[in-house]
Amino acid sequence: MMNEMVLGNGEEMEGWLLDINLASPDGVDLFSDNNQAFFGSLLWSVIAKSAKGIDTSLTDPWARMISYHFLNQTTRENFFTNDTAHGAGQLWSDIPLIPAYQQYQTPFPIVVADSRPVGSNLTTALSPESTVFEITPLELASYDPNLSAGMNLTYTGTHLSNGMAVNGSACVTGFDQAGFIMGTSASLFNQILDFARNKILEFSKDDGFAILYVLSRQLRDIRTRADDVANWPSPFKGLKDTTFQDSDKDWLELIDGGSNQENIPYGPLFVRERGLDVIVTIEGSAGDSNNWPNGTGPLLSAKRQSTILRSSHQQFPPLPQDAQAFVDTGVNARPTFFGCDPKQTPPEYPLVIYLPNAPPMNGDDPVTNTETFTLSYTRKHQELFLSQVYNNTGSGFSPNANIPDPNFGTCLLCAAIDRGRLKVKPMIARSTVCEKCFQQYCSDPENPPSRSELPGRKQVFVDPDPQGLEKLGDFFARDKFALIGGFIGLVILFGLLIGGL
Repeated sequence: MMNEMVLGNGEEMEGWLLDINLASPDGVDLFSDNNQAFFGSLLWSVIAKSAKGIDTSLTDPWARMISYHFLNQTTRENFFTNDTAHGAGQLWSDIPLIPAYQQYQTPFPIVVADSRPVGSNLTTALSPESTVFEITPLELASYDPNLSAGMNLTYTGTHLSNGMAVNGSACVTGFDQAGFIMGTSASLFNQILDFARNKILEFSKDDGFAILYVLSRQLRDIRTRADDVANWPSPFKGLKDTTFQDSDKDWLELIDGGSNQENIPYGPLFVRERGLDVIVTIEGSAGDSNNWPNGTGPLLSAKRQSTILRSSHQQFPPLPQDAQAFVDTGVNARPTFFGCDPKQTPPEYPLVIYLPNAPPMNGDDPVTNTETFTLSYTRKHQELFLSQVYNNTGSGFSPNANIPDPNFGTCLLCAAIDRGRLKVKPMIARSTVCEKCFQQYCSDPENPPSRSELPGRKQVFVDPDPQGLEKLGDFFARDKFALIGGFIGLVILFGLLIGGL
């Protein structure tokens, strides 16, 4: 299923077309006929949005670039034509109309975006106090105690003041374009757009030129606001004026959901009212010099939940004390279960199944720890990437060996149902099989594992197809902000859900 979605099936499914560059699909010549047709199509969509009175930004054409790959209606044959809408008009609020969604066969998608204080023009990581929003098929909302409010997603383009439409006779619909939702959650231009030198940091020169070219044409023809964020009409004006940072503002400035360095979107899953027992994490952050996770995201989420979100969210289970401990114990390179043995009834935290992006256990060259701003992947790289991800997340590990754990599937089942034992009176003891699983996979702060149990893992990325892969900077090698891993994981989820639109 995943392979067909990404690579296509040779028939009705075209795949994500990741070998076609997101920014300049016809190559480095920005003025080729095909690139000009592509840029014109992007800008026409943005112009149409602006004509409705909605202020735009660089996120809008970026969202359209993403749509060509991750939404329906685009094929190799029609990529440079306007024979279809290339995903325009597909709404996030229409996800509940998908039959598979109605039959509970797909996950409930929650996309996270951070809120930059309006007018602050911040170009650095946000503080933990900044409001975090979630975007679901039902609403735009924040469960942060400083706001604790939501808006029906269907009408999110409508300006509200104290919960009432500013123009009582005109509610806006159609704002929640699926591409724009994805673009909002991946809008990191505030940290890489250098207006003074007219360049986008960290991108290759060619791809940076392509994006700046689109922006320059946009600025000539279209009304914009803050150019480096996603501009959303605020439905929360007038609410929580003593705690909400933008209570007096007409707009929200939303950016990449990892901009406060919480690269994994844990917050919505820990909301106490949701009462989740188990959370599965696929960690794709690039925290160290080789673009592997180092636990920074979970550690920062745990800190935010124990302070700012303490009144509204479950707490995080015990973790290694810092990023170095994540690395030293090997937790960043193997599956781990956090929170296996809560102290309270009901449990004070959910059980977290942590599955990090990690070097292949069999000693193969790693191909999944790519640079953030890689805007195209060859077919060969895609195939190897998917193969390594599948083997990594589904194989567990065998201590001091380079072979899969044949019982890992059973161990995942044990973790998934373990909290159910605590809801039965008298409590049911763990089975012998599950007890053995928990001994191997549960994090025990009093008896931490060692990275030495994971021999023969290669750390340095090896380009599997160097004649075609474009490498775009060393942003994460300098460990500035781990942003894109959450985006990749969410895009995979988006593809699963909106495939039926």
